[in-house]
Amino acid sequence: MIFKITKKDKYTYFINPFFISLIIAIIIILASNFFYTKSFFVDIDIFLILMILPTLIIFIPLILFYFNYYKIDKNVTFKINTDQTEFSYINGNKTIEFKKEDVEKCILHLSIPVCHNRTIFAHWLVFSYAKIFTSRGNFVITCLTCDNIENYIPKEKIEKKCSHFSHAFPK
Repeated sequence: MIFKITKKDKYTYFINPFFISLIIAIIIILASNFFYTKSFFVDIDIFLILMILPTLIIFIPLILFYFNYYKIDKNVTFKINTDQTEFSYINGNKTIEFKKEDVEKCILHLSIPVCHNRTIFAHWLVFSYAKIFTSRGNFVITCLTCDNIENYIPKEKIEKKCSHFSHAFPK
């Protein structure tokens, strides 16, 4: 199996959430303007003022998360052989090849709702990354490259860390 950032990942983690949130915000704002005001120009002013709130709460964190994750994984290829015992991490000219038993520890950085299996209200909360420590080197894999890395690493070597925004800056 070969994992890379694909167009599907771009749509899943950025484009679809962005447009869904934008459409929902516009519908809510237009509905509230329709029921509470009588002037078209007042509606436009209220619409523009109210668009600041979704921009701050939804769009800026989504853009921040996506582009921070993309910056890390844009050249990454993660390969797993068919019996899931040998792995290759390739980032430009850096290559780390290791076996399942070479994994010392995997720290999975998640948002608090995902970590505790709670309902997710913001699209940027689904972003996660894993820092994998092996005997041959350490590296970071984000959900844009492989969003189910915990399925391939032994469960006893996975440590979950929950935080609000520190998972926005993979390191």
